[in-house]
Order: sequence, then C-alpha cells, then structure tokens
Amino acid sequence: MINGGPPGCVGVANPSGWMNVATFLEWMKNFIQNVKCFALLLLLDNHESHVSTVCLDLAKKNGITMLSFPPHRSHKLQQLDRSVYGPLKRYYNAACDDWIVSNPRTMTIYDIASVVRKAYAQAFTLSNISARFAVAGIEPFNPNIFSDNEFLSSYVTDLPEPITANPFPGVVDPVSASVYAPAFNQSLMSSLSSGSACSEPDDNCSVLPIQPISDPGSQLSSVSNNIYHQASLEKIRPFPKAGSRKSIKGRKRQRTRILTDTVSIEYAVRNDLPSELSTSRDILKYGLYLREIIEKDYRNYTVDQLVKDILPKILLQWKKASSQSVSPVINSERKIKSKVKDLWLLAVKVKNKCGENCGEKHTLIRKTPSIIMKATCLSELIDWSNITEPPLTCNLSTEAVKEFINTPMKVTKWPSHTQSVERCVKMTSESAGHVFGQARRNAYIQGQIASRELMSNNSTRSSQGVTLIQGKNGFTENVVCMEDLTSHARNLVFSSDGKYQAYCDGVNLKVISMDNGEIIFSVPKQKTTEIVFSPNNTYIACWEPFYTSPKNPDGSPNYEIYNIKTGALMRSVIYKNQSGWAPSWTSDEKLNGRCVNNEVQFFSGDDFYTSATKLYLPNVFGFTFSPSPSLPYMVAAHAVGKKGSPSFVRLFEYPKLGDNQAVANKSFFKADKVEMIWNKKGSALLIMVSAEVDTTGSSYYGETSLHFMSTKGESSLVPFDKRGPVYSVDWNPNSTMFCVVFGFMPAKATLFNTKCEPIFDFGTGPRNICKFNLHGNILCLAGFGNLNGAMEMWNVDGRKIISKPQARDTTYFEWCPDGQHFITSTLSPRLRVSNGYKIWHFSGKMIHSVDSKELYQTTWQPYPDGSFPVPKLSGIVVQAE
Repeated sequence: MINGGPPGCVGVANPSGWMNVATFLEWMKNFIQNVKCFALLLLLDNHESHVSTVCLDLAKKNGITMLSFPPHRSHKLQQLDRSVYGPLKRYYNAACDDWIVSNPRTMTIYDIASVVRKAYAQAFTLSNISARFAVAGIEPFNPNIFSDNEFLSSYVTDLPEPITANPFPGVVDPVSASVYAPAFNQSLMSSLSSGSACSEPDDNCSVLPIQPISDPGSQLSSVSNNIYHQASLEKIRPFPKAGSRKSIKGRKRQRTRILTDTVSIEYAVRNDLPSELSTSRDILKYGLYLREIIEKDYRNYTVDQLVKDILPKILLQWKKASSQSVSPVINSERKIKSKVKDLWLLAVKVKNKCGENCGEKHTLIRKTPSIIMKATCLSELIDWSNITEPPLTCNLSTEAVKEFINTPMKVTKWPSHTQSVERCVKMTSESAGHVFGQARRNAYIQGQIASRELMSNNSTRSSQGVTLIQGKNGFTENVVCMEDLTSHARNLVFSSDGKYQAYCDGVNLKVISMDNGEIIFSVPKQKTTEIVFSPNNTYIACWEPFYTSPKNPDGSPNYEIYNIKTGALMRSVIYKNQSGWAPSWTSDEKLNGRCVNNEVQFFSGDDFYTSATKLYLPNVFGFTFSPSPSLPYMVAAHAVGKKGSPSFVRLFEYPKLGDNQAVANKSFFKADKVEMIWNKKGSALLIMVSAEVDTTGSSYYGETSLHFMSTKGESSLVPFDKRGPVYSVDWNPNSTMFCVVFGFMPAKATLFNTKCEPIFDFGTGPRNICKFNLHGNILCLAGFGNLNGAMEMWNVDGRKIISKPQARDTTYFEWCPDGQHFITSTLSPRLRVSNGYKIWHFSGKMIHSVDSKELYQTTWQPYPDGSFPVPKLSGIVVQAE
C-alpha cells in the first residue's frame, strides 16, 4: 500500500480507518526515530488515542512533552489544519487528474501512496509549516493573536445590537427614536418639526414608508406621510430561535493540559482499568498494574504486609472503587470467584514470561500471532513474542484456561486462519463446550481439541508448500513424487513442453527438472509472483511488486530475465504495472519484445538491451506474437483510445511496422479491457473486448463483444443471436472452429467456423465455460463460480452429448494432456471453504478426490503434441438428455 509513497513513509492499517492507540503508537515510534532531538514539545488535540498510558510513557521516556489543545479549538490552534492540509488537498486533486490522464486503468488503493508523494512534497514545505506557527500565536508566542469575536457563539442573531450615536443618519423613525439618548431625541424632534427630515429614500439604502402617527395629541401628527426608515427583514419577521439546551451538570470546562506530567499519566492508568473484576481479563490487567506499582514503590515489603496494609490503599485509588471491586466475590457461573489475597497472589506470582506476552501491557493493541506447526501444546503453538494480549482473555475461569494451555494436544491440526489467541480460546464457553466461529457454526470439542483442521498435504500449491503427484492406473493410484512443505509458494509454472517446473518458495526462485527432480536454476527472489518461460526453455522472466524502503527510496528492479542454462542475468528493469509485464517471444526465440511508453521494442537473440526495431503506436497497452513456427512473424498490438478516439487492434507482418503497413485493423469505442486469443496455427485470432459499464443498463457486469481477425487481412464482428455478455471463448486445437458461450442466463453455446458462421448450436443452459480437450474431439460446457457446477461433455465430431457430471463450488477447470481426464478444483482465495480437487473421466466418472483447507493452485504437467493418442469415443455409453 505504501509503494511509491514519500521517502521514509510508514503505512499502518486498521479495520475502522480512524486513528486508534495502536496506530498512534506506531506514529510515535516513527516520530522518535526521525526527530533527533531530546527535548521536544508536541502539540496535538485531545483525541482519546493520544492519552493512552503506553503512548504517554513512551513520550516521557524520550523527553517529549505532550501538550493538548482544549476541545473545539483545533481549527485555530492546529498548525496542520491551518497550513498544509488545504494546499495538500489542492495538490492531491491535481495529482489525481494527472494520474487519470496517464493511466488507462482504474485507480486502486495501491496507487494512492504514489499519487500522494508529489502532493506531499509540494504542500509540506518548511516555509508553509513554520509560517503557521506564527499565525496560531505559538512561535513567536502571542497570547493576543485571537480576538474575542473569533470565539463568539454560533447563535449570532442572539447577540444584542450595538448602540451607536446616530443609528439612522438622515432617516428617522419617531417610534423607535425615543429609546435613544435624550440629546438625539431632541434633535430628532426638532428636525421633524422643522420639516428637515428626508422626504425621499437614499439611493444607497433600503427604506420602508412609515404610516403617520394617529395620536391627535402628538406634536408629530402634522408630519408628512413620506417619512422613511432603514429596517432589516429580521425586525419585520424575526428569525426562528432554537429552544434552549438542557443544562449539562457535572461537566468541567476543559483547558490546555500537559499530557505527559505525572498527574495526567496516573489518571490515564486508572482510566484504563476496569470498574469491576468480572473476568480473567480484568484480573490480569489489574494484576499487572498492581505488580508494576509494588515493584516500583513497595519492593521491600513482605507479602503479608502488602496484603494487609498496602493493597487496600492501592485498591481504593482504583477508578470507581466500590466494595465489590475491592473484594470481588462473584458467584455467577461464567464469572471468576476471587478474593483480595488471590488477586494479589496472581499479580505477584505471575511469571515474567506472561509479562512479556503482554508486550506493551495495553490490551487494546492486538496483532495476529504466528503459528508454530511443531507444537505439542497451545503455549508452544502460538508465538507469544509478537502479540500484546495475554492468553487469559476469555470467559473461562483462570484455572480452566491454564489447564487448557498446558495440556498436550490430542491432535496436531489447528486453525490455520487464527486471528488472535481468542480464536483458539475465547470462542469456547465453559458451560456447554460449544465452539462459535464468525458464522456461529456449531461443533463440539472435548477438552483442548480445536474444531478446525489445517489443510491437507495432498495439494499442488498451498500455504504449506508444493506437492507433485503422479497418477497411475488411470489415477486410481496417486504417488507423491516431489514435496516441498517448508515453502510458501507464490506461483507454480511449467514450461510449455513440461520439462521444467518453476516456483518461488519465499526465499528463492527455483527451476526444477522434471526428469530427475534436480534444481537446475536458483536465484534469491523472495516476492516473485509472476513467472514466464521462453518457448524453448532458454530464458525465464520473473516479476514482483515494486516497493521502496527508507534505505532504498528509489526501489530496485522488479522485472528480470535470466538465462536458465548459464544463470546469467540478461535484463533487469523497473516495471510497476503487473498487467502487460510479460515479455513475448516468437516460437523459435529469435525475436522478443516488450511495451515501453507508446512503443513496442523488439530485441534480437540474446540482446535484451539494444532494440533491433520499434513499433510506434500511441497509447499501446499490449502485444502478442503469433504462435506459428513459420515465417513471417505476425504481431498483434492493442492501443487504448484517448480523448474520444477509439481503441484498436492492428496486425503487422514483422518487420513491416509502418503506420500504413498494418495487415488488418479493428477499432472499437467501448473497450476497457482487450484480450487477444490466437488459434494454434497462428493464422487467426479472436479479440474479446470488455467495457466495465453497460450504457444500455441491461447488465450489471458491463458490455462485451467478440471480433475476428486473420493474417490474410480479414476482420469482422462475430454475430450473436442472443443479447448479453460473452462468458467464454475457446479455439479448437485444429484451428478451424471455435466455441463461444454468450447471452443472458441461461447462456447459449455455439460453434463457429473461421468465417464467423455458426455451424452448430448447443442450446441454452446454466454455463459460463467452454473448453476443448487437447485433441479437439471433446468439448466441455460447464457452469462454475456462482453456478451449480453442471458440466456437459460433447462429442465434437458426432455433435452428441456424452455425459453430464456435476462438480459444485468449482473455481478452476483444466483438461489433462491425455485428452481423457480433467481436474476440477476449489481454490483459495476465491473460496476459502471446501477447498480440494477432483479428477474425472470424460465419461462422467469421478476417479480421485482430495479435500484440503487451503489450496491455491492445481495444474497439469504439459506434454509435447503427439505424446498421447486421440481418445476413442466409441463404446462410451451416451447419457440421455
């Protein structure tokens, strides 16, 4: 999340998104590390996260004096609010506009830090920050920087009008004039009697005519009716007033205070303590507080003296101390029975290890603990060094919890997604022995046995490592031929011919020979997430997320190409975007290329730095070579439309890459994502175009269309006879036909030839996947993901259905290279329940099944063409529709 952020920045996340004690503590540590000065004055508001004991103790130990502002004064005193936040907002909005113009994709949370970096440098300048100290009257100190009017009540209309010497100059109101000073009253009357009052309204004021006074005894009765008075609308019709607030009793007027003085820290400590001893959490929290006070001030006292004389005095200082909290004896079944002496003994006799488990001794700070898989009891299972909450935080009695922790486990499989110690302990109630998860699913435990298991070892890639399984006798026997359970593999890739296997184990990027299992290539790479082999297995390209650090603010190259045979590094650059990173080779590896800033650079042979030629294409986003092994090389490139211009895909014959030398061209306006799919021979490609928003409003998932383009220069739109999205498209390996699943549910599946003419209609059904086997004689139509997993196996040549198996909760499907078997898998993180895989025969029979708790990837080892015979479909019993 902080990749590309300002140098030295630190990122902290929490569920609420607001400042809390843990986040402020991390800020304090980073602040202390970067500010190399002993005596500091830290000005901040009175938020509750700033007044925790752990933060105040840390500040006091490092010579920091924390001074808080009074409530509702930050808008005047807080320098950040008055100096840099305004410019930061303006610069950030401008940076967002620049980012949107230069990036075709949607901004994500991982792009925010890089956008903030530029705005931060422009707003947080030394001149901006230092000048605002003077504006707030802090440096130089000016106690009279603010006037009283700046802190007036918001009910401005309730304030009395000021009395001036002449409120109505030249314009009189004889009714209201009598309330003013006598001198003014006399002059007013004389002016009226002499007829010198203004008889016409002033051009610069709003006036209202006043009716003549009807009192016959008044000396003003003879005054003309044309007398004007300057009046506000409020006098004519007063503003409505809100009712008076109820008086708030017992609320003290808060002022600026020093948070790091002794009185404030002691108040914060007492405020953190519970008001009653009702659970083991409260006892342990207060016990640690007592132990800290005793070791500080009463270290030389005996236990009897402490229990008899000192302990009652300390207890009376407890916040809201009562007879129940001083001597807690609670008979409730789920509460803890305790006496003062037992409480003290718990505080004194608790081991130092328990104190270390509590970290900063602040129970609001929680972290996810590490799991030690070779543990024999719960205290060994959890790595206590990185959590700050003790194990006794549950509704069990203290004795029951200790017994639970120290009793040897009867099973070695524990919850793999434990979020805290409470995940193992607190969800167990003492009375019933039920286990309550987030979904409140019920299961019973006996003693210390946990209810959820870790994943199985029979997975291909999981949180425990990589396993290679060989199927024998039609997969009725499965032998583990390679297993690496010490790694946390991020990605698993086979070469196109299946000779090599590559994966990153969290430490090294390894390439393993499938002939003998030896590691033929290894390089230290800890975060590799993408791996690509070249067609002839000469090179391997890898990519990992780009990141910076305080020691390396510019970052390191995250995109590299290695020679597998020699181990030499062929190319190393920085490439931040995960999309479009992979290089593309021709089938003979004589040419390769990559997209760089409005052009596609082509490199010859093993020279990855000097480009042989370039394809200049504004806003180019991706390209691909034709898989054809014969010359000439064909290149398809996709460019994103800008400022009203359409997106397009152009097909070139290398090296004829001029503006007017495209073999074929296809343009389209609604294109947020473009996928180019070549047939096996490399003679034609399908272009699937997706738009995130459906302008017609008929689909929540946007709009999709399918286009056809051939190396002969032909291009057309694939016609559909049913409205709706395109779910899946797949070429037949013979390159003469392709299948498309399209339309609103129930979706339709149709077989097309290379003229984009429909040649067979498979009807409609709950499906979103179409896959040919590697021989092209069997087609699978299936509905996976949010559908029920129904599959249809079709005889492509005979146009007849073979079987209708079903695999629910399937998220991944792949045909076996033998063309007869296929695998269906339920993988994380798409689905975190019911993980596992199943191996099927195309006749609909499930041959092998493996359940797992965390399964991330399953894949078949590829084989060269011709390794397996074409499956015979004769003799297979055809199921009735």
